[in-house]
Amino acid sequence: MMMRFAMRFRSFLCTPAMPRVGSVIPMLATHIQTLAQSFLRRAVNRVRPRNLLRITPFGWLAGAFGTVSLAVFWVTGWHELLMVAVPTLIALAAAVLMPIGRNGITADLEADTGHAAQGHDVSIRLAVQSPVSVPHASLLVLHIGGIPHSAPVPPLAAGGTHQVDLKLNAPPRSRLTVGPLSLRHTGPFGLSTRDRQLCPAGTIYIHPSTVALPHAPSQYRHDLDGSERPDAMDEGLSFHGLRPYVPGDDVRGMHWLSTARTGTPMVRQYDRTQHALSVVRFEATATEYSGRDEFELAVSALASVGVHCLERQDSLSVGIRPGGTPSASALPAGIPPADSATGQIAVRERLPFLNLCSGIVPSARAASQSASQPASQSVSPSPALQGQVALYCHVVGSRHDLPALRKRVTALYPRSLCVIIVAHEGAESSVDFRPGVATITVGTLAQLPRLWKEAV
Repeated sequence: MMMRFAMRFRSFLCTPAMPRVGSVIPMLATHIQTLAQSFLRRAVNRVRPRNLLRITPFGWLAGAFGTVSLAVFWVTGWHELLMVAVPTLIALAAAVLMPIGRNGITADLEADTGHAAQGHDVSIRLAVQSPVSVPHASLLVLHIGGIPHSAPVPPLAAGGTHQVDLKLNAPPRSRLTVGPLSLRHTGPFGLSTRDRQLCPAGTIYIHPSTVALPHAPSQYRHDLDGSERPDAMDEGLSFHGLRPYVPGDDVRGMHWLSTARTGTPMVRQYDRTQHALSVVRFEATATEYSGRDEFELAVSALASVGVHCLERQDSLSVGIRPGGTPSASALPAGIPPADSATGQIAVRERLPFLNLCSGIVPSARAASQSASQPASQSVSPSPALQGQVALYCHVVGSRHDLPALRKRVTALYPRSLCVIIVAHEGAESSVDFRPGVATITVGTLAQLPRLWKEAV
């Protein structure tokens, strides 16, 4: 009878309806496992970075002393040791548990600006609010560039606030991480501390030094097939009108008859019927520079040329080679991802461009670039755009192979104004004119405006 029942039950399990019931169990197990992993991940992300308990060295010493005293009492039966061990361990437990309940405190971290020029001051304001009474003093801990800085917070009444103002002298060109901001509570007797994160980290862009470059409208070649722009400009082919002279205008654009008639310097303006494209390339290979100061000089030259092009309202395409172009996640706000084929970045505004220059770092030449990548791709943004480039500028170090670079640039941009800037710290400034390309050797940044005016 039992055999007959077992055979019937086995045939029941093999019916077509059971696979549907049996398939639900693995699905439920997978779903439960996914929910458990998600719950654990959220719990860890909430607890670990925002509420960190630390036992101080004195706390570890007290815990060890209490534990040893308790163990010796267990062996010897000396009640004196028990009287020492119990209060010590109770004090340590209180130090661990007491700072937990202060979760209503909030804080604001504000900077007067998200960017600064090298050597200028940046104002940072820290404001702490507490909806409940906090009878004990605490400590604000702010990490600036990975280095912790602390400021005391006095006891706060319910609804009280406390503000701390900091002045930060901007370091050399960099992307400075400010934060996170944490509030540190100290337990009784200084046995433990608990850090609670109040504000996440932010970034302040320290811009490179720049100089204003003079405009030379008569030397630029124009792309007559570019997109039309309705506004007037300081270069072009069709005369539009006159405007008053402003410092920095090239005297070759002066209209002397109107200046003599009105007594006010007047400058020509033209109808903008094309959209000029400027291409700027930067060599970030560390071995092409004699030192870090020369690399910083080259970055400042790159920033000066890029700002000059943007102030002319040109379309700017920036390339950093090799491997110096940041990934899409590391790009500053306002900068689109680099072109996947050429590595060029389209820039339209001054501030995002300077933020991009703040993150340029020296890099080692990738092995794949020397062998697999053709030399022409290192200077060409796109074959379709080569005929539309009005200005091509390449910034290199003093150890770069200039003859090879001149040959590639003149072959790829025969109709463009081509300029090569060589950063050579301490060298005598000069401008070397070759067919189709001008080479500027810059020893200091202050020399660049005069040399740029001679070259273009």
